[in-house]
Amino acid sequence: MQDAIREAQTIVTPREAEAIALYDVTDIEITKGGRAKLQVRIAYKKNLGRDGEHFSTMYIPISPFVKVSGLKGWLVKVNGKCLSLKKRDIAIIGMSESVGYYDDNQVMIATLPDVNPGDVVAFEYTVTEKGWTSLFQGFTFQVQQPVQYARFSMLLPDEWQLHKAEQRTSDVVQFTQTGNQYSWTARNLELQPEEPLAPSWSRLSRRVAVAGFDPESEDIHHFPDWGAVARWCADVHRPPAAASKEVADEAIKLTQGLGTFEEKLRAISTFCQEEIRYVAIEIGKGRWVPRPASEILHTRYGDCKDKVTLMRAMLQSVGITSVPVLAGVKNLIHPQLVTPFQFNHCIIGIPLDETSGLSGSHNSIVGKWLFFDPTDPIADIGSLPRELQGSRVLLGAPDDSILIHLPYASPRDNRRVLWADVTLSEEGALSGAIKISDFGSWAAQTRHERRTITVKKQIESWHGMISQSIPNIELTSYRTGGEGDSVWLSLAMRGEYHLQATGNYYLFKPDIFHTPETPELLADHREHPIWFGAPMRIESRITWHLPDDWVMEIDTAAVQISCRAASVYTKTTISGGILTYESIEQQNGQLMQPAEYPSARAFSQGLSSTRGQTILVQKKKDLE
Repeated sequence: MQDAIREAQTIVTPREAEAIALYDVTDIEITKGGRAKLQVRIAYKKNLGRDGEHFSTMYIPISPFVKVSGLKGWLVKVNGKCLSLKKRDIAIIGMSESVGYYDDNQVMIATLPDVNPGDVVAFEYTVTEKGWTSLFQGFTFQVQQPVQYARFSMLLPDEWQLHKAEQRTSDVVQFTQTGNQYSWTARNLELQPEEPLAPSWSRLSRRVAVAGFDPESEDIHHFPDWGAVARWCADVHRPPAAASKEVADEAIKLTQGLGTFEEKLRAISTFCQEEIRYVAIEIGKGRWVPRPASEILHTRYGDCKDKVTLMRAMLQSVGITSVPVLAGVKNLIHPQLVTPFQFNHCIIGIPLDETSGLSGSHNSIVGKWLFFDPTDPIADIGSLPRELQGSRVLLGAPDDSILIHLPYASPRDNRRVLWADVTLSEEGALSGAIKISDFGSWAAQTRHERRTITVKKQIESWHGMISQSIPNIELTSYRTGGEGDSVWLSLAMRGEYHLQATGNYYLFKPDIFHTPETPELLADHREHPIWFGAPMRIESRITWHLPDDWVMEIDTAAVQISCRAASVYTKTTISGGILTYESIEQQNGQLMQPAEYPSARAFSQGLSSTRGQTILVQKKKDLE
């Protein structure tokens, strides 16, 4: 630590950096009894002329299973003066911030005051963890800021083995193993730049996660393979999901008169979604063991695993089999890291057969399994929440104990169709109608919004979008409904359409739904992958009834631009006084690599150009 602080005087950091990690080391020793002892040492230098205030504060999670001791801190000023962390600079607060979520986790906060640019802050402390969760550990070498030196090591008992997963470390982190001592070291990691359309920092960080286990142990908390995790999950969830008389009676009452598998499934899933409030009390074993189904029904609240437990008990009461499924929300699940602690969510899996009446055309069906999330208020049978699409899940069924990859909805199954029929008078008065239809996953989101957002707010939202093209637009005659797997909204509109004059010509923009956008990809080179977004498709068709005395020409009737992850197609036709504008924008949900940047940049610029398409118009009287 002292060497790192001395070297800090000679280190030059990029102007864009908030701080540099001079020394970031975590050394862990696991005992045969399953306890973990962590020695943590970290030092940062705040950069000149940058904010970086949060680097002067250390946040250390603690709980009944995690204790911190020996916390020390130092502030080394630019002039060499050294100040020590005082007791008054340390506080302990509750960790939970979400409404409806309660646990016994806390966080110890240590803050070194009056840190100025060029100062160095340093902390060291010891963490002791007990319980089987201590066998799962992780370390982040870098998120964005530069790093001078970082090390993570883990010492396991003899004969123990290690599962490990590394993220973006192959080219910058050196791995060594001596016996049962595993070590990862990184040096001189440069600042990771912020770039538009990049994946989240959680995906760009350089990180390693590990899970130790004794292959000879009969303790259920040692996981040599995914089958062991599946058995543990099934065992933990089985007793709470037993159906009491009260639970069975409620399930039979909900499904009375319903004959099909899907009707019964929808009735019970809707009840668990809407009648059971989300409240999580995760204290002690409540972190991973659900409450009994009868208690959840009686109290009318529960967290994700509680909702799954009640739904499973109710389905069982009407003859439908199901299993718990471990899932991750905003978590990247690594197949090589065998542990239940990668997952932070629980959903339900239902085996299907030829009598179920549901087909594999739904994106929530993989193989013989239908997946459903009773916690998500938007989810519908046959439709996965967007947060789970593209992720991996684990069935709590020992016979099917492999990780399953949940697919994204196809662009056509996550589709919005924009339609407008507009009449424009010679004086510029505009009148017409618009209709917006959503399909698949998009429709599920829209149904939820229609239930929770007032009509006034919905109209204001559309007004805000269309008024960018037609400033004085007025929207009336709100109507909504549903057809099959779609939901639609229609509005009448009227206003004044403002043509932009340029000499004897006027500029007419046929697309009222999209506005020109400044290309986001402008740099000459790229370091991070490019992410245009999850699969989706927007189709537009606008019919204009124009004044008889308008004369116009279209340079290019159809335009198509694409890259590997996205495409756009537009077509403009004129027949008599009717102009028809059509467009299809599609994202495929594919991640483009930095080598593909020229293609992505060309597409971004082309998209802006097509959205800003204008047509030169002359009036016949101006031609005379």
